[in-house]
Amino acid sequence: MTAPGAPRHPLLVKEGKSLNPNTMYNNLIKTVDDYLLNQTPELVERLYTLRNLILEVCPEAQESISYGMPAYKYKKKPLCYFGVFKNHIGFFPTAAPVAKFEKELAGFKCSKGTVQLPMTGDLPLELLKKLVAFRMSLI
Repeated sequence: MTAPGAPRHPLLVKEGKSLNPNTMYNNLIKTVDDYLLNQTPELVERLYTLRNLILEVCPEAQESISYGMPAYKYKKKPLCYFGVFKNHIGFFPTAAPVAKFEKELAGFKCSKGTVQLPMTGDLPLELLKKLVAFRMSLI
């Protein structure tokens, strides 16, 4: 599902594949909307859900593209990032929130500062809100 009237850039989407942070097309991605709307149709709604969740928890967050993916800053400090990878969506709330909610994240593959979210199925929206809110409290 793409936003009404938002065309997908033909140079960014090739053969129906989503952008990966390591593709040569990333130099064309300048905004979060560019990034989101140039993913496969199956992922667009899911990624907008993540974006809206972050902005709901932190309306003051500033969006940008950093490391080839959507990035959010709060009070000029990193809040979180997310990006599409081959087999998952990476959510990067930094290390402290992942450590704090380790037990609640037990069903997800995690590493320091990273949570791997599934490409399909339900997203853990309430848990993601907790991660973002906790990160905000540290800034």
